[in-house]
Order: sequence, then C-alpha cells, then structure tokens
Amino acid sequence: AFDSIGNPAWGTYFGGTENSNYIHDLEFSPCTTCGNTPGAGRLYVVGETYWSGNNTYSFPVTNLAGAYSQSQTYVSTDVNTGTGFIARLYSGSGLGTQLGLIGTPDWITHFGYFWGKITGIDEDPRNNDIYITGTQFYAPQSQSSCNGVTSMFPNCGGGFQQGGFAGTGGGGSSNTDGFISKFNSNGALGWSTLLGGNGDDYLTDVTVDTSSSSVYVVGTTYSNPSTLPIHTWFFHNYKDSTNPQYNSTSDVYIAKFSTVNKSLQWLTVLGGAAQDEGRQVEVNSTGDVYIVGQTNTATSISCTASNVTTSTSFPACNTGSEFGHAYNGNTDNFITKFASDNSLKWSTFI
Repeated sequence: AFDSIGNPAWGTYFGGTENSNYIHDLEFSPCTTCGNTPGAGRLYVVGETYWSGNNTYSFPVTNLAGAYSQSQTYVSTDVNTGTGFIARLYSGSGLGTQLGLIGTPDWITHFGYFWGKITGIDEDPRNNDIYITGTQFYAPQSQSSCNGVTSMFPNCGGGFQQGGFAGTGGGGSSNTDGFISKFNSNGALGWSTLLGGNGDDYLTDVTVDTSSSSVYVVGTTYSNPSTLPIHTWFFHNYKDSTNPQYNSTSDVYIAKFSTVNKSLQWLTVLGGAAQDEGRQVEVNSTGDVYIVGQTNTATSISCTASNVTTSTSFPACNTGSEFGHAYNGNTDNFITKFASDNSLKWSTFI
C-alpha cells in the first residue's frame, strides 16, 4: 500500500508456503465508524490458489463469525487448476493501527469448487455489500441455503437462478460458466448464480451502479447466443440457430442485475466475426455503462438498429463528437458505451 504521494505505507506476502497464488482484483472498504480518520478501513483481495497436494495444505483460511466459510477439502490438487478465494485485510489507520493489525486478514475463505477463480470485486458504498465475479468449471451445485456450503458451488439465494453447465464447451473441451455472488459487510453470502450458455463463458469484472441499485458484469462467451438468457444482442457472428455449438470465436457478454432481488435486468452480446473479449466495466453517475476489451474483428459497421442481428462486423460508431478510430491491425482495444437500458450509444477502436 502507498500513501497519497507515492510513499510505501505497508506491504505483505499473501498465500501458503506450498501454494501458487494469484490476486486478480482488490477493493478498499472505508471504515464508517472511525470518524474522520483518513485511510481507515479494510482491503478485499480476490483471486485463485493452486495446491499440488504434495505437502501439507497451508493456505491461511481464517474463519469469521457469521461469514461464509469453505473447507480446503474442495481445493484442487491439480497444479494446472485453481480454486477461488476472498480475503479481507486491515488497511490504513484507525482500527488496524490500534490493534497492530495493518496488512493482516480477519477473514479468508475459499469460494467455488475445483477449477475456479475470482477475477473481479466491487463494493456498494451504501451498505458495504460486496459483489464478486469469476469463472467456474463444471461442478456440483447447491441450490438451497447459502449458508454452510462446503462441497458444492453455491448456486443459491432466489431471484434469477441459472443452473449452468448446459453443454460441452464451444471454446474448448471443458465446460465453464461465469458467476456473480453477493456478500454482506460481515462476509455472509446473500446470493449467487452461474451465468452462461452451451459453451465456455468467462466473467472478468463487476461494478455497482448505486443510481439504479444495479450491478453489471462483463466477460467473454463462446456460447451460442440462443442458449444465453439474452434480452438483446449487437453485431454478433451468430451463424446457425440450429447448431448446438457456437463457432470457435468468442464475443463479449454484458449483464445487468438488480442488487435488491437478483433479477436479471438485461443481457447482451457484443462482437463481430473474429475473437472479441470483454475485460472491464464501469458506470458513471448517470448510469451509463462503459465496456473495454480486445477485438480481432477487422471490419466495422455503424450502430444502426438494422444491423443488429445480421452483421459480422464490430460496431465502431459515434454521433460526431466522440473520439473515433479505425481498426489498425491484428488485435485492437475497444471502448463501448451503453445507456442503462442497454441501448448502444457509441463504440470505437483504440
């Protein structure tokens, strides 16, 4: 951790002595009961951990009263696969300083099943609920209580519920779905669901929109769009609705959920004839949604509604005032803006 002028404040290693561990995202949660103490709060980190099974398992699971807790029994022993984890550490001044605990965790748990990882986390500042997203390979699922789930993926909590793992995987030999899960400020799991189609689906980022009490996730899908819970789609290379598999290229998929009851507000697919991948999502104060990622689709097309379901080009368009840039070869970045109702506002290569 660094202070506001770049000086190192504290640092620590995190993981087991025999594990390979990867942190994919982090989120700072300010302390709401620490007065005006600057920097007081806790730091969440999420990622994945690997264990070869050769030595004693040493990943530092730390239980917290009332929080979700998952046993190490279901951590993969394949060095090529991982299991997701969530950790919360004391950070900054205030409570952590008083207890001499800066950089130490008060809650660590595994989450998911074999061959899973957590890639994104965001907090709702109104109530300190946290939302995580990531990827889970085929796993047994529990669709009952969200409490005490230790042997299955926790697909629970009412509202929108997708069983997932519907096919054999369009992007490879596996079958992988994205997921989104909600925890309260004490670490209790409120709800969780898979999100995917008949191919491999990977969710990579999540963001909360307080203006509409919504949460957005973005990622990459190899599924046939007809097998996704789609509301609308844009410029995808959908070839044959009777084909149980999608083609070997991928598209971006974006979904909006209600933070109140987990209802799916909308889901759309964005892409062209080549490889398209969604990386990150953010919202502004008026609820507009921004998506960034990479594309290998060389041709572009305007954002008119008449092209929505038939084009194999990537949308690159503006209304005249926004920056516009043409595809420049091999892999380009893109940024796309949607309104909160999922209407496409503008899109450009970078």
